[in-house]
Amino acid sequence: MVTRRDRIAAGIAALAAAALPLAACSGDDAGTSVSPGGQSSSETPSVGVDHGAASSATPNPDQAAVPVHWRDALATATDEFDGKPVSIKLKNERGTWQYKIELFARGTEFEARIDASSGKVISSKSDDESDERIVDLDGIIEPSRAVAAALGEVPGRVSEWKIENDHGRTIIQVEIETSGDEVEVDVDATTGEVLDVDR
Repeated sequence: MVTRRDRIAAGIAALAAAALPLAACSGDDAGTSVSPGGQSSSETPSVGVDHGAASSATPNPDQAAVPVHWRDALATATDEFDGKPVSIKLKNERGTWQYKIELFARGTEFEARIDASSGKVISSKSDDESDERIVDLDGIIEPSRAVAAALGEVPGRVSEWKIENDHGRTIIQVEIETSGDEVEVDVDATTGEVLDVDR
């Protein structure tokens, strides 16, 4: 005769047996999902760049925001026009970073706008120009170092930087937006020293 205790014991044993396949399905693969194509992929949290006080809808230029290096943009421009650099600017245009490269040769100034994400030429034009100050790029620091020095003087959001010749000296001018004002900070392109703050 089967007692009530025997029925309870049998029920517990049945539950334990049913739980074993479920336990085998869980475990180390809890963070893995299957894509619609049938391939499994581990879920990894996305990593963002924290810009601190300078954070906004238009972040300061960094490697994540600007994958195309300025020297690559310059090479693209010189492929279009064989000239010497007059200025190299990185500017945020309506939420996207663009390079504006100005070159000069044989009485002609050439300007190319280059997408800082894809490296593609957006537009180009040329004008007659009698003379331009050529910028010396030998031994200059990276603009990111000039941006850091400028933000050390004036916290805010960088809207552009520009490498240019300022009376024979190569500088990197950083434009910073802060509390509705625009401040220009001139940084020596060789030493990284802040030369002037124009508020």
